[in-house]
Amino acid sequence: MLGNHDKRGDVETQLSPMLRLTDPRWLCLRSFIVNTEIVELFFVDTTPFVDKYLKPKKHHYDWRGVIPRNNYLTKLLKDMESALKSSVATLKIVIGHHAIRSIEHHGDTKELIHQILPILED
Repeated sequence: MLGNHDKRGDVETQLSPMLRLTDPRWLCLRSFIVNTEIVELFFVDTTPFVDKYLKPKKHHYDWRGVIPRNNYLTKLLKDMESALKSSVATLKIVIGHHAIRSIEHHGDTKELIHQILPILED
């Protein structure tokens, strides 16, 4: 799962399946699901949700595969909601790089509160 610091470099290289030739344990996808029947893990690419990364002051981000952003986010949210609803796992854990709620210095991520939290609360 990529975070905002990963998107400052060459995202396509980090997502390349060729890296598995070097280390077969390597798995880096934008979003994915791991199902173990009892627990299902949903890895969500949260960085594209955060508005401040789209117009950064200091850094350049690699948005290949994400632009047009609205289409990407709409599909991601739809896929996540569908996967959560169809899951029969006892425990469902959604994992993202950015926290929805936090008491740390970064604070809450308002974009995730508005877009992802309602799906999780449903």
